[in-house]
Amino acid sequence: MNADKIISLQGHLETQRTNFDSHWQDVAEYVAPRQNYFQSTRTQGERVNQKIFDSTAIIANNRFAASMSSLMTPANQIWHKLILAKRQEASQAIKEYLDTLNELLFSFRYRAMSNFGTTTNEVYLDLGAFGNGVMFTGYDIGKGPVYTSCGLEGMYWLTDEFRRINLVHRRYKITSRQMLEQFGEDALPDMVLKDLKKDGMKEWEIIHAVYPNQEREEGRSDFKGMAWRSYYVLRGCNDTKRILSEGGYRTMPYSIARYSVASQETYGRSVAMECFPDIKTVNQMGKTNLRAGHNAVEPPLIASEDLNIGLKMYPGAINYGGIDSMGNDVVKPLLTGANLPIALELENQRRQSINNSFLVNLFQILVEGPQMTATEVMQRAQEKGVLLGPVYSRMQAEFFGPLIPRELDILDMLGVLPEPPEELLEMGAEYEVEYQSPLAKAAKSEEGIAILRTLEAAAPLAEIDPDVAALIKAEESVRELANIYGMPARLLKSEEEMEQYRQAKNEDMEMQQMLQAAPIAASAAKDLAQAQQMEVMEPDAILGVE
Repeated sequence: MNADKIISLQGHLETQRTNFDSHWQDVAEYVAPRQNYFQSTRTQGERVNQKIFDSTAIIANNRFAASMSSLMTPANQIWHKLILAKRQEASQAIKEYLDTLNELLFSFRYRAMSNFGTTTNEVYLDLGAFGNGVMFTGYDIGKGPVYTSCGLEGMYWLTDEFRRINLVHRRYKITSRQMLEQFGEDALPDMVLKDLKKDGMKEWEIIHAVYPNQEREEGRSDFKGMAWRSYYVLRGCNDTKRILSEGGYRTMPYSIARYSVASQETYGRSVAMECFPDIKTVNQMGKTNLRAGHNAVEPPLIASEDLNIGLKMYPGAINYGGIDSMGNDVVKPLLTGANLPIALELENQRRQSINNSFLVNLFQILVEGPQMTATEVMQRAQEKGVLLGPVYSRMQAEFFGPLIPRELDILDMLGVLPEPPEELLEMGAEYEVEYQSPLAKAAKSEEGIAILRTLEAAAPLAEIDPDVAALIKAEESVRELANIYGMPARLLKSEEEMEQYRQAKNEDMEMQQMLQAAPIAASAAKDLAQAQQMEVMEPDAILGVE
């Protein structure tokens, strides 16, 4: 792959995305003005909210992002764990090893300066506004993974025959100074070196291209043996068009989230795109109602043409000449007939529609009232799990799917991963991810509802026929409910601890039975001893022997 081919493909990708750029530009103006870079060049700090007369969509998108973060990647919870693939039976040593890997992931992911929390929030904001969010996972040498949110305006990709993203281009700008720091002096062309002799602040366009390594050489430890090829290309003219760096990755460094993808399309569509007519309408209505309200408070005036006074409009002012000799007003407000209450009601309907599209009401479904039962809470969680299930499934496959292997790969390169148990190596087994976020638990809430309803229905029947209670595995039911509710496993006794508990309980029962039987046994022994003594004494008594 050379620079000309990469730049040529970049041009094709930009042409292919023209329609999306136009749509995203419109959305950015009303929903995410900070991201308004799709068809214009902006300077930092430029005002970008001139078209906004109603902030409903902006606020709704912020709530959408915050809710997605708390439901999918809550910083105060362990929202996934590693288990053996295909649900294979794991020994205690394998379980402890996988738990250690999981703990390492979370400790490095949420360390100071990793930027994971802020980056994922930016991804969720882009997801709600544009239907796509991109995160790059790099690393500080000796420190751990570092996460960066990539602006959608510079991201391009292609998919394979299974509609999986397998080619990524990132277009961005850096100064000559930054280029020197990233690639070194030997990689820079003459025009960049010339600028460095001045102030080094000229900006240049870079393309980072990541492709599947079609010529991968198995067994090699350098980039030629890696699964992905990486090229950094300086896009310019004449001698500035060149490859600055060539390398590779063992795992895909870009994690791309797409909200929903239409058939035969490469890029995702967003919540904002679906309700964009309402967003534009409510902004126009806000502008109109603002003008109408202004007119109602400070209406235009009509006056006699021969009136020649300067009206004083401040409170308490006296305007001489404002009435004629008959006491009739010669200055009157011009009544337009605007019906503000109806206009505001129609505007609120549009606002409600926007909030519903951004799932604002749905995200409040689990707000528990003091009067709610466990079953009611579970039913509400089920509604959320059903409605957000398709989105979460796509996030697991396309966003978290590449992210977690990438993080583990970085930790492996840093040399912080523990040695796997020998039995795991002998099995040749692989791990898989089991998600435990609040949204994942909500998706499983239907099972919890079934358990609770069965227990509720079985209770009165067990009073009639005690054998009904024997049908239910009480311990397993409680463990399953605890898993669905998200109760920490450390607060439940393990199967081994339960076995020890049962054994100790049986021993206590046997001891109690022995203690209860001791007086009876002692009395029986005493009676037996007395009977035996009488049998010995009776013959002597017959013979009269003292």
